[in-house]
Amino acid sequence: LAVYRQAVDESESHSPRENSTLTVARVRTDSLRYMTQDGSFPYAVLADLGYRAPAQQDRGSDAVQTVDVSPELIDVLAADDILLLTDAGTEDAVAQLRQNPLFTGLGARVTELPSKDFLFGNVLTAQALVETATEIGG
Repeated sequence: LAVYRQAVDESESHSPRENSTLTVARVRTDSLRYMTQDGSFPYAVLADLGYRAPAQQDRGSDAVQTVDVSPELIDVLAADDILLLTDAGTEDAVAQLRQNPLFTGLGARVTELPSKDFLFGNVLTAQALVETATEIGG
């Protein structure tokens, strides 16, 4: 944990712009969902770095970790930056999402990462996410 805390402290020079927002979304072959700021592991790490979810994603409870997003309600993902955690075999689903006019119309900077490397929590995964966070917000 000390190494993680040191990595967080050192990453402060790469912290997000003031008032910027970040959506963390997971793309699966059969669904798209966003991770809540109060309930998901990736956001627990990203919050340590100063990232915050857009207001429209606030569920008011840490009991909810993910929320399914239907294609017609994709605007709930609207943020300055979107981190897409992609499952293996979702290349077609990701391509379809990236070509969706509602998604491209969000105007967000998008970073893709494999979900298997960043979704499930332990200190090594957290440290990898801290190190990778410098790519977010380019």
